[in-house]
Amino acid sequence: MEPSLRFSVATDQGERALEDGFADEPLPGADAGDRPPTYGQYLSWLGRCLTGGNLPRLASAAGRALGSPVRAGEIGALDLVAEKHGAWYHPAQVRVHTGQGCAVLCANAALGREASLQALREHEVLGELARTRSQALIPDSFGVLREPFRDEDAAVLLCQYFPGFYEFHLRKDGAAPPRMCLWDTDSGPRSLSPGEEEAVYFESARILAYYYDPATCREIHPWHHAAGDFIFSPGPEQPRLRLITVRGFSPVFTPPEDAGPSGPLLGLLFLLTSTSLRARLDRDNGTGELMAAGPASVPPTVRGFFTGLAQACAEQDTDALARAFGKLCIGIGENGLRGICEAVAGSVRPDSPDAPVLSDLAPEHAQSLAAALSTSAAGAFWG
Repeated sequence: MEPSLRFSVATDQGERALEDGFADEPLPGADAGDRPPTYGQYLSWLGRCLTGGNLPRLASAAGRALGSPVRAGEIGALDLVAEKHGAWYHPAQVRVHTGQGCAVLCANAALGREASLQALREHEVLGELARTRSQALIPDSFGVLREPFRDEDAAVLLCQYFPGFYEFHLRKDGAAPPRMCLWDTDSGPRSLSPGEEEAVYFESARILAYYYDPATCREIHPWHHAAGDFIFSPGPEQPRLRLITVRGFSPVFTPPEDAGPSGPLLGLLFLLTSTSLRARLDRDNGTGELMAAGPASVPPTVRGFFTGLAQACAEQDTDALARAFGKLCIGIGENGLRGICEAVAGSVRPDSPDAPVLSDLAPEHAQSLAAALSTSAAGAFWG
């Protein structure tokens, strides 16, 4: 027996039923010329993709989420909630009602051939990183389901859902430096405290450094705060952050062949500079003008980077590399960092909106990064 399906759309006022005027509304972000798909078409397709012959795979994913096996026949109902719309995916929340409880999953709907191929690549990368790291700071991937959408290739990347985590974005505050706003869909949006803002920069850098592979210079890339790639969970205990998508895992910077044993150190230096520079970028309230955080974001980013690197090196028994990198950072200084900041800014595609902002930010960032390395990073691997 097939489960019953309930369709809804996430809005600023909470979840709204599909029948409440959304069925014929165009799906945001779906480029289809003069025939844009509608919410109704999208959610109906998603329901077909998750049921029928794919129902056992959905049950397997629900079982992994609940920590106990679930049979397809135990699934009584599915709630499908259209939540976001990005460059590759249209993520939806999937609530799987079973006799053992409700499993909450994320269905990253990939509409079109290129998006479907990206879903397959991301499934492989998420699996590789889960196998090679002990911490779980990115989603578990439960598999890719295929189902044509309007006679074109389409797929769903089924992943872990993180309840209690929310997007965050910089927001203009008059003439003052921009503040970070949490898009809390349960209690309402609010500004993050200075301590919470520091935690965002610390944890995002820790995650990126933790998953970096110094031997191959492979890194998680691209990512952007404006895309909502990181999500934040506030609370009385230590705040938590998760990276919800891994679009790619490949080298962005490759050391010159004659670098010799210094190659991995140069790769780490480029990553630190790139991470701390890019972490400052966002769009006003997530969708507006591109903007940069103030220099106060740099010290927690540096501390988070060294913490993530230390954790990764401890797991891989490469503490000597971490110590050598720490010594390199002590001696490089502002002049050396200025050239690297300019190289990072120059590595961005010229037609990217980020390019001029990063270029303008590079000189000041070199100064801020040098100051942070001389203070907040000292003692991480030496002292």
